[in-house]
Amino acid sequence: MKHIEYEVLYRLLTRAAEIAAEPAMHPSVVTVYENVLQSPAKAFRKAHVDLLAAESVRAGKRDERGMALDALDGHYKVARSVLLAFAPHTVLPDTLKAQNTDTDKVNAAMRLFDMLANMQGMCGQTSSSRGPSGRSRRRW
Repeated sequence: MKHIEYEVLYRLLTRAAEIAAEPAMHPSVVTVYENVLQSPAKAFRKAHVDLLAAESVRAGKRDERGMALDALDGHYKVARSVLLAFAPHTVLPDTLKAQNTDTDKVNAAMRLFDMLANMQGMCGQTSSSRGPSGRSRRRW
């Protein structure tokens, strides 16, 4: 079966309704339209309009999600750089731009941030006696 052109089908069914509604239309055309085509045509046309509306909403949400991931990209790059500075031989997830899907991007970010948390735990053991400035907290 070939690809169905839903937009063309929508226009054809709309035009069929217009033709059947013309005042001078032959009664047999009106009867066939009303008894055979009208109900499925109305259902299809409504479903088509509803689908287009749902796709618009979905596209808007996808745009929001994409903008959020784009905003994360800078932080992701910084996190990669910091991790490589402390552990240069660490195998990191690819950059966000190298990921194929939004799910891959989220998974890569979660893996990287988990790696940073583990690194922070290891570094925290050696520098727990230091204050925020890096100086010793002891006073002599």
